[in-house]
Amino acid sequence: MRHAMKRRFLLAASALGLSTTGTSAQRSGRVWRIGYLSGTSPPDPNMASFKLGMQRVGRAEGRDYEIFVRFADFQYDRLPALIDELLADKVDIIITAGASTRAAPLAAKSVPVVFGFSGDPVAAGIVQSLSHPGGNATGVSAMALELAGKRLSLLSEAVPKIRRVGVLSNPTHPGEQSEWAATQAAAKTLNVNLNYYRISTSSDVSEAIERAQSERCDGLLTFPEGLSLFNRGTIAQFAARGR
Repeated sequence: MRHAMKRRFLLAASALGLSTTGTSAQRSGRVWRIGYLSGTSPPDPNMASFKLGMQRVGRAEGRDYEIFVRFADFQYDRLPALIDELLADKVDIIITAGASTRAAPLAAKSVPVVFGFSGDPVAAGIVQSLSHPGGNATGVSAMALELAGKRLSLLSEAVPKIRRVGVLSNPTHPGEQSEWAATQAAAKTLNVNLNYYRISTSSDVSEAIERAQSERCDGLLTFPEGLSLFNRGTIAQFAARGR
């Protein structure tokens, strides 16, 4: 994850034409206007990582760049309006992550977009291909299908007697069906039964955990996406109760 954050910072710096050497002689004197769009709620660790990256190469907020922040608070229908606000602020670039990544390149065609995405950016229609993104968007994806089965394998190794696992899955997350298929294939090999719980909101997460408990799931599995990450505390409490 740390490498992904660093790469996203470098992509953003390159898109703005910023030097990453930090020498004062290479500063243009321009204060860049950076838009930050998040589909979640504050605090956002991604934004903190970006600011830290800028600081490490000698770029100071206020002197070298201004950052304009918009949070959708998981109300994704607000994203187009928030993007319009950033464009009205005349930002030079938009940085985004998670669910908001799908909306930004489509609505903000006049400025470059740098994204961090846990799903499949091709399936989401964000880029044309991984090798040739095209359009105005570029970034990094954390999706790795080979890890979907590995997660279940590690869970089985940690709890050898495990027989039923609850899977929390957000079907709106691009690439989710591929991750689910890879997990099902691993479950057959490991002789583990899977209970699928669809989640789209934080309340869905709590309800799914209650169902997993009532249906006697021995463990819980999540895919790497924003909703599960935001509710990691609730999910961790389930794990702690089952110890």
